[in-house]
Amino acid sequence: MKNPIRLPLLIGSFFLISVSCTEEDNPAISCGCDSQTIKYYENVVGTVMRFDTFYIELQESDGTIGVGPCEGLDDEFKIEGLKVVVSGELKQICPLGTPNTKVTVPHPAKLTNIKIKASESL
Repeated sequence: MKNPIRLPLLIGSFFLISVSCTEEDNPAISCGCDSQTIKYYENVVGTVMRFDTFYIELQESDGTIGVGPCEGLDDEFKIEGLKVVVSGELKQICPLGTPNTKVTVPHPAKLTNIKIKASESL
C-alpha cells in the first residue's frame, strides 16, 4: 500500500457527504391529490366524461380542462355527458411518460361540492 491513510480519509469523506445531504436539500416536486392547490373553482359548470375513468371537463376562458376528483365520483354522477356544478381545489398534475411523449390525463382535484346542474328551461 502506497498510502495507508488514504482509505480512511476516503471513507470519512463519503460518510460526511452522505450525512450532510438531507431530503430538505433536494425536495421532490409534490404532485397529485396531496400537492399544493394551484387554482380554486367555485360553482363551475362541467360535463362528466369517460375515458379509462370518469372525469369532469370544465370550460375555462382559454379552453377546457379535465379534472379527476381525488375522491372519485359517486354512482349518481357516473353518467357520460351529465352536466354538473362543482367547487373545489385544482392540484398539481404528476408528469407521465417522457419529455418526448404527450400524455393527457385529468388534473387531480379535491372537490368540496358537486351537484347535478338543474336543467334550463327554454
